[in-house]
Amino acid sequence: RKATYGRLTTFELLTTLAFAHFAAKGTDFQVLEVGMGGKFDATNVINPEVGIITSISLDHTEVLGNSLAEITAEKVGIIKPGSVVVTSPQLDEAARVIKKTCLNYGVQLIKVGSDVSWQSLGFDDKQQRLRVVGRLGSYELSIPLLGQHQLANAATAVAALEALSGKDFNISKGSITNGLARVSWPGRLQIISRHPLVVVDGAHN
Repeated sequence: RKATYGRLTTFELLTTLAFAHFAAKGTDFQVLEVGMGGKFDATNVINPEVGIITSISLDHTEVLGNSLAEITAEKVGIIKPGSVVVTSPQLDEAARVIKKTCLNYGVQLIKVGSDVSWQSLGFDDKQQRLRVVGRLGSYELSIPLLGQHQLANAATAVAALEALSGKDFNISKGSITNGLARVSWPGRLQIISRHPLVVVDGAHN
């Protein structure tokens, strides 16, 4: 139907249904990934405890902008007063926009790569092992995900969970370790055959 802001999109409808489902089930936490950008995304109606900005690159340029600074300006739309922001390692152009926005809103910024670090402890074709040194402790982790980028992602997850712990949510080290050990992400450097070797990966940018 005609409305002030146009018709409800499919994504907005699905997001609304998801919120209703989570509320009906009484979930303690929801991890929400924006559809595109952040500033005008349907998921951005909430006020997050922790906002997470993963590695930013040139993607969806026809909508978000032609430079890292322009794209990051859309991404930082998820930053809200009262939240904590965790960012994966970023190129300088993106990092500057994130830092400036956090300063403007007076929110804490936790940078993976400096405030939280990681070290690879080896890998095989099924898993990677790493040590993450966080702000609240050190973690020996095993993750069933392949690729160097997944080490940074795991450290980012630890940083976010520690940020929640800093907001008086009780998240134990064992919960973090066991949770990451059980992660499943089909289609991300997934080995589906070894003879012959067949790898499925949804790399799009």
